[in-house]
Amino acid sequence: MSIHFNKNELLDWLDHNAPSRSVQRALSSGYPITILGGFNPLPNSNSPGWIVLVNSKSREYYVAVAVDMFRGPRSYLIDYIDWASYTGGTHPLYKGDIPEHAEEHKQLG
Repeated sequence: MSIHFNKNELLDWLDHNAPSRSVQRALSSGYPITILGGFNPLPNSNSPGWIVLVNSKSREYYVAVAVDMFRGPRSYLIDYIDWASYTGGTHPLYKGDIPEHAEEHKQLG
């Protein structure tokens, strides 16, 4: 999985390619947005990518951003996080905004 953008560019791409209108509204609402890091594979996919936690006034959305060589990048909603597939790394998008939290969850299984 190669990286061609930073956090701001990823969030800008997600704003234009949100999986639903409610996620798009939440992205521009001013509530916290947390990049959980790189995962390989993502839930419900064989592709690597990132998971982004998007908060709104009344709920949280877990959005997967898959990097697929054949289908191109895509975003979709997920119901769970498979922490065992967390990749981490030194790049901020792989590491995520709270790497200690992700590593702890990965260790717990």
